[in-house]
Amino acid sequence: MSDMWMLSVAAELVNHGAKDSAALGRLEELVRAVPALSEALDAARAGVDRHRLGEALAAGLGAAYEESEDFADQLEALWPEVLFGPKPSRPKANNTVIGDVNGRVIQADTIHGGISLFTEKPAAPEPAAPIPEPVPAQAPEPRRPRFSFRRSKNG
Repeated sequence: MSDMWMLSVAAELVNHGAKDSAALGRLEELVRAVPALSEALDAARAGVDRHRLGEALAAGLGAAYEESEDFADQLEALWPEVLFGPKPSRPKANNTVIGDVNGRVIQADTIHGGISLFTEKPAAPEPAAPIPEPVPAQAPEPRRPRFSFRRSKNG
């Protein structure tokens, strides 16, 4: 018995043809590029025993998947789109800054990796000028020294 995934691909191709979606159309083009698969698809669509012919198509799809890496890559890329439809387009980012900004602003849609706002380590702030020590209030020096007549006790 064929792989369930290949049976699903074969059933989608046999039952819907290329008219349902662009992805299914591209999948049919991929299958028709392999002559044996193209013949098997035509036989399954036209034949009376669709079950048996669909299994034969699934077996051929499995063989092509195993033999050709290019076929396998394309089938893996197309199949999710066949099942679920095209990926929705992402809305564009709206980069609007309203109001005043003090500093840096980053406006981005998708970021892969880190963000650095500084190219080098920010410099330390310069120290403020030293505040001078207050001078204590002192009496003015007298014009003539007082007590000049005193002598020292030892003298």
